[in-house]
This record gives sequence, structure tokens and C-alpha cells, in this order.
Amino acid sequence: MSTQLVAPPASLSVPNPPRQRRVSRLAWLLIVMAVLLIGGAILVQALTPAENDAALPRGTSLSAAPDGTLALFRWLVTEHYDVTRVREFPFDKQGLDVLVVISPEAEDFTDADITDVTQFVESGGTVLLVTDGNDTTRLLRRDLGLNVATPKNSTLSLRNTPTGATLTQPPVRSVTLKSTVVVEPTLQNDPHFLPRIANANGATVATLTHGQGQVHIITGVYPVTNAGLSEVDNLALIQNLLAGVSPGGRIGFDEYHHGFGKGSSIADLALRSPWGWTLIYLGALLLTAFVLNGRRFGKPLPLPLTRSPAPAAYARALGNRWRERSQYAFAQAHLADDLKRAVGAVFALDPTAEDYDFLRALYAIRPDLTAECQSLLAALRDPVRKDAALVTLARRVEAFREHLR
Repeated sequence: MSTQLVAPPASLSVPNPPRQRRVSRLAWLLIVMAVLLIGGAILVQALTPAENDAALPRGTSLSAAPDGTLALFRWLVTEHYDVTRVREFPFDKQGLDVLVVISPEAEDFTDADITDVTQFVESGGTVLLVTDGNDTTRLLRRDLGLNVATPKNSTLSLRNTPTGATLTQPPVRSVTLKSTVVVEPTLQNDPHFLPRIANANGATVATLTHGQGQVHIITGVYPVTNAGLSEVDNLALIQNLLAGVSPGGRIGFDEYHHGFGKGSSIADLALRSPWGWTLIYLGALLLTAFVLNGRRFGKPLPLPLTRSPAPAAYARALGNRWRERSQYAFAQAHLADDLKRAVGAVFALDPTAEDYDFLRALYAIRPDLTAECQSLLAALRDPVRKDAALVTLARRVEAFREHLR
């Protein structure tokens, strides 16, 4: 038994699929540039994480560069301390237990800042001051009673060892400072000054009791940096200096004097880091896309004036539409209603009234127009058989309407 394929009826046509909008070359170019910018930023972060924040100042806890202290900040968080960044002075309302100041170079310590720090220590707070003398902490050190300097004929000693049994939790055997600076009290033989670590040049780590609090000073930035924190017993040194702070204690890193004050940190980070510049480039790229897609050359041209179709064309189109079904009567009725609406709008007559009543009302106002209007309505009510007759009636109606104007 053979199967015969039957063709579908001609009336059943498959609709054309919707036409997809093609992406312009300009859009593809912008997309490729955006992908390259984002991919480049990710590649830089992945391959060279240490150099990404090279533009950030040394000692800041925002930097992952070798001389930054982001590793120390994160380690303290893992030790269950409440770690924060101090972005404004005075800071006494933040309820800190420890203030960490690591060799700031951007902002000087004003008299108000120094007073704030000394009052914090005298009331029982702890300050961890890390400085090699080449920063903006000179006035702060002077008011705290500490003198940091490089002695004559000093040598770079890599061996810095404890001066007594004060660093045992956990034990500290040696610390790498990479500095020739030493610290001593402003008052000679000050009983409140306790050397903790020293080398051939003098004391390099010390603790000064000030009021009810303490100031721990380290005369080199390297032990607390991302590059030096993991060397020898550098991390153990930090653990000993913070031994008096219970877990959950609040530790604040001074970022204000690194130039990251409250309200300016986002802009500064954006300008000093690759990811910030990536966002700036993407924003500029997006703005360029809007400008190019909305460009205009010269003044806008006015829309061309379109003439309304002639009455004959309108009548012919209407006749063609209804001729297929022999609906001349419908077209004539439409023209008659249109005529009555035009006359009624001018003389405030009811266009829905019967022709006789409508003509009587018109005669009372304009007897001179009544005869022509009556003739038109009578012709429109009389069925026509040809397009030419319908076109003629449409022209007469249009001429009468022009006369009304």
C-alpha cells in the first residue's frame, strides 16, 4: 500500500519568523573593549597581586603590596579581634582598645590629634606605634616622650633579640627589622620605659607606660608588612605586644593619617588601584557608547508636509473597498452622515435627526443652503451602480463643505 503525500492548502501559509535585530559593528566593538578591560584587570590581579597596590602608601591596611599591612589586618580578624579602620579624628567615641599607627606619611598629627591619642593612652588604651622616623609621627612621639633616631656609626643589624624574658607568649627569639633606627626615652633613665628587643645599635622595640595605658613602639615597618609578617618571629612579636587585649577587643588601624579620611576613601582607592581605573574606563566607554548612538550631524530636519488625499481618491478607495460586496449603499450612507455632521457642526444642528427634520432646522437658519443640501441628501439616498457616480457625489459633498467654510 503506497502512501500519498497531500500538499497543504494554499490558504494555510507558514508565518514568517520574526526578524532578529542585528547588532551593529559599533556595539560589537564596545562589547569587545569592555571584555578586554575587565579581563585585563582580572589578569593583573591574578598574576601580580603584590604589585597591584603599589600606588598606595606604605603601611596602610588597605594595600596588598609588599609594604602594605593588609595581611596583618586580616590575621587579626581571624584571631577573633574586632578590627576596624579609623578614618576620622577624634576617635575616642569608637570605643577602641588598641590604636595601630603604622608610619603614616600623608597627614600630619595636629595638636588636636595628639591630644586625642595621649588622652586615649592615659585613660587605659594601648597604642602600637610603628615608625622608622621618616613619617609624620614626630610631634606625636615627642609628646609621648619617645625619641627615634639613627645613632652615629650604626650598622644594619639583622639580628634583633629580646633583652629579657618579656616576650614569651609565644617565645620570640629573633626579629627582622631591616632598620638602623633605635628608640630611647626623652627623659634619661625613665622608669616607665622598658626595652623589649635590641641590637648592636640600641633598643628597637620598647614599651612605654603612659598613665593607665601603654605605647608599644617598633622602630621598623618591615615586621608588620605583608612581606615581613611571616619571617622569623615577627608574628610572634605582634602576639606578645597584644597579649593584654582579650579576644573580641576592638583594634583600630589609623587610616586617617594615611590620607584615607572619612568621605574620601572610595575616590582615593579608585584613583590609586587598577580596579578603580577599570571602573573609570568602563564608565567612559559607556558614555562614549551613548554619545555615538545619539550623535546628530547638523540641525534636525522638519518632517515633510503631507497633503491629505483628494476627495475623489477617498471616494474611489471607499468604493473599491465596498464594491467587492456590492455595498455602495453603505458608502453613500457614510457620505450622507458625514455631510450632516459637517453642517451640524457649523450651525449647531443635530446630525442624527431624520433628513426631513434636519433640513427644516437648516431652512430656519440658512434657507439659501437648504436646497443644495436637500439635493445632495436625496442623491446620496438614491442607490448608485458605478464608481463614477459615487465619485461625483463625493466631489459634490466636498464642494458643499468648502462652501460652508
